[in-house]
Amino acid sequence: MYNMLPLKIKMKPCKIIYIVRNAKNTAVSLYHDYTDNLNPPCTDMWAVFLELFLGEDGVCGAQFDHGLSWEEHKNEKNNLIIVYAEMKKDLFKAIKEITTFLGVQVSDSEISKIAGKTSFAERKNNAARENHGLNHTICALISNGNLVFRKAVGDWINSFTSKMRAFDELFTEKMKYSDLARHSEDYS
Repeated sequence: MYNMLPLKIKMKPCKIIYIVRNAKNTAVSLYHDYTDNLNPPCTDMWAVFLELFLGEDGVCGAQFDHGLSWEEHKNEKNNLIIVYAEMKKDLFKAIKEITTFLGVQVSDSEISKIAGKTSFAERKNNAARENHGLNHTICALISNGNLVFRKAVGDWINSFTSKMRAFDELFTEKMKYSDLARHSEDYS
């Protein structure tokens, strides 16, 4: 949450880029990361995890409160909020937005090269080719031997069922005045 940032960061003129993602995609990604690393014994782990994800006891507090805390600061000149699905859809545009925000002069051809080198497909290919042992930097992209970014935008639909109305009800209640809320609907 924004309020968890150290005061020194908020007081200094440093630039912060916050990437927001569809809440259902976030839940599914965190769940896979959690189960890949902890091997929990519970057979109905998804339902248990989802309850924690929606509650106040999550790693960064309640998921919706986390996003709303950043949204309150979206117009501050040192903050840039980027939507993950929009970044994946048009990486060139996202990189251009980031370089402009950071005040870095980069040509369109350089942005194209950066987009190519940082695309998820390229990162996945590089990770497969490289040694990803614990002493290599590529391990930051790996979770229990699997690529952290293996799930696609909209993959949540394979995990959520009609029985999980609690998520939608809480989302509607918490995010009804949020500009960020549309991103959980637009990129389903």
